[in-house]
Amino acid sequence: MRDAATVHREGLPVVVLVHTPFAAFARAQAAAVGLPESMILVYAQDSLSRDSDEEILTRSEDVAKSVQRILLGI
Repeated sequence: MRDAATVHREGLPVVVLVHTPFAAFARAQAAAVGLPESMILVYAQDSLSRDSDEEILTRSEDVAKSVQRILLGI
């Protein structure tokens, strides 16, 4: 989180990827280091033992699209 905040202050776009159980902690850290909450992407962790390869691929594509939207500000 601190690295992301440093990069952000340098004027470069950042997105912090966080698994759902760590979302509250990530938001608190972001606030403490001055990183806008809008740059945090919270997503569910894959369950390799339960999820099919297709499900994992679909979710990873969705995460990639979300990262693009955050970076482009849309």
